[in-house]
Amino acid sequence: MDKWLKAGTLKRSASRTEIRTTDLAAMEITVDQQDDKHEVQRPTDWPVQDAVECMFAEDHVQKIKNILLSNSTVSRRIKDMSIDTEAAINERIEKSPLFSIQVDESTDVSDLLILLVIARYLNVNELEENLLLCYPLTKRCAGEDIFNAIQGCFCENEIDWTKCCGVSTDGGKSMSGCYKGLRGRIKIVAPHVTWSHCCIHRQS
Repeated sequence: MDKWLKAGTLKRSASRTEIRTTDLAAMEITVDQQDDKHEVQRPTDWPVQDAVECMFAEDHVQKIKNILLSNSTVSRRIKDMSIDTEAAINERIEKSPLFSIQVDESTDVSDLLILLVIARYLNVNELEENLLLCYPLTKRCAGEDIFNAIQGCFCENEIDWTKCCGVSTDGGKSMSGCYKGLRGRIKIVAPHVTWSHCCIHRQS
C-alpha cells in the first residue's frame, strides 16, 4: 500500500480505510459490471449506502461516498493488484530450488486458443501451485509457438530453465513430440527436464 502512495497512484488525502475499501471494491467487480477497460458506473443508489443509512445515520453515508470508485481508480487498482500478484509468484519461483510446469491449451467462448502454464514450486517448506502464464495463441498451435510463448515468459521474468525439473503435458504431437513438439524443444535448452504425460488426459 505504501509503495502505491509513494508512486502517486492514489491521492494522499485518502485514508487507509478508504484505500482498503477501494481494493475490495475492485476485487468485487465482475464481467457483468464492466467493459474491457474495467469502466464501471458509480451508482448513486449503491446498496451499501442504503444499508449504512438504515443501520446508522446520514452522516455515515458520506463516508461511503468518499470511497474511491472512479473508472480510472478501479482500473488502476486492478492492474496494480495483478502486477503485485505476478511479481510475488515470480519471486517465489526464483527462491525455490526447483520447480515444474504443467502446460495445456484451452479454447475460450470466442474460440480463441489460450495457452495455460501452471508452475509448481517450493515456498518455504510447502509446495504451491499457481498460474504462471495465460497466453493467447492467435496464429498457430505448433510446438514451436508453444515453446516460444513459454520461453518469452521465462526470459521476461528471468526464470532459469536449469531449475525446472519436470514438464507435464497432454499426448498431442505439438506437446509430446520428441523433435518438433514442446517436449523436444525443451530438451534442447534443458536436457535434464523430465517429461510426463498428464494422468487426467491419459484417463480421458
